[in-house]
Amino acid sequence: ASTLKRARTTAELVLEAQPEPKPKFLTSSLLREQTRGIAEGHPWLTEAKPGMSLEEHYTQGLFPIHHERWQKFPGGESIDDLAKRAEQAVREVILPHVMKRLESGARGSNIAVASHGLFIAEMVPVLLKMDPTSDERRTTFRGMHNTGWTRVMVDLVVRESELPSRRR
Repeated sequence: ASTLKRARTTAELVLEAQPEPKPKFLTSSLLREQTRGIAEGHPWLTEAKPGMSLEEHYTQGLFPIHHERWQKFPGGESIDDLAKRAEQAVREVILPHVMKRLESGARGSNIAVASHGLFIAEMVPVLLKMDPTSDERRTTFRGMHNTGWTRVMVDLVVRESELPSRRR
């Protein structure tokens, strides 16, 4: 789960509803929502005010929505930054659990990730990029709603050469 309260609380409630033995539970800051820096906690403007620089907007506590993936507020992350963090989260948080299950010979397992809309919208394409047959560019996952859920089903094909030596 994300370390942010709303996602962590959701994950804890899901965990509580699971039968014994309860699955392993962990949190990671890698699963957090996009960091908005100085705009964190402030309302958004749909458009910049004409004739004002971004710095003037910020000085007045006004934060126009960014329309480009590379844009970010001072101290914050761009969507491109968020995508890089989503890739890191898949590799460092999710895949180790998948590989551990594979190494144990287990087949068919579930991983529940409690995170946030923008992060999930960047994480799903990371998973799709791992499939050489996928054309992840044809779909956008932006516009996900809070309090929603997304189900991603993944089948892994692991080449014998990719398994640890003790499993060969």
